[in-house]
Amino acid sequence: MDARTSEETRNEQVIRTLYSLAEAKSKDTPKFVSLFTNDGYFYDVAAGKKYYGRDIGVTVDVYATAFPDMHRELYDLHTIGDLVLVFAADAPFSKSPVQGAKAHADRHGLRVVSEALYPLSATDLAPFIRSLESINPDILFFCSYLNNSAGLLRALNQVGLEPKIVGGAMIGPQKRLDQGAAWSAAEWNR
Repeated sequence: MDARTSEETRNEQVIRTLYSLAEAKSKDTPKFVSLFTNDGYFYDVAAGKKYYGRDIGVTVDVYATAFPDMHRELYDLHTIGDLVLVFAADAPFSKSPVQGAKAHADRHGLRVVSEALYPLSATDLAPFIRSLESINPDILFFCSYLNNSAGLLRALNQVGLEPKIVGGAMIGPQKRLDQGAAWSAAEWNR
């Protein structure tokens, strides 16, 4: 069963319509441009350039001329969601990464739905992770010290919380990888 929201379904339809309007055989540049909002833009990643307003149509015309046989196909659409939860050590180290994460989320239209702290003295982090279940975030930003990084990931696994992205300012996992080793399954499940 498809668990997409109505907005995700609508966005997919817009993308499919844009692809169709950009096809060389059925190209309709004005209609293509009309599907963008007033503040919308077309970002040509390869060229590193954003096109706004009527200039959006330039991309359709140039690509249709340069590549008349080019066909666009959208096979599947994967979404991440926009609910971000920031979970950080209650320590001075966390302040700057947390501020940065919130600013980054805001810049990209993501909603920080919760910001929680855990005490550095905590050894069992499962209760803290369990308290986040009702939020069910799409993105979980951890800010943790070495002693807690693996514990937070273990607790996440133990509780069964499954955000689509987990990351952040986690001191520890990268240090272990720098040493040329990875945690074994036994270490993760301790």
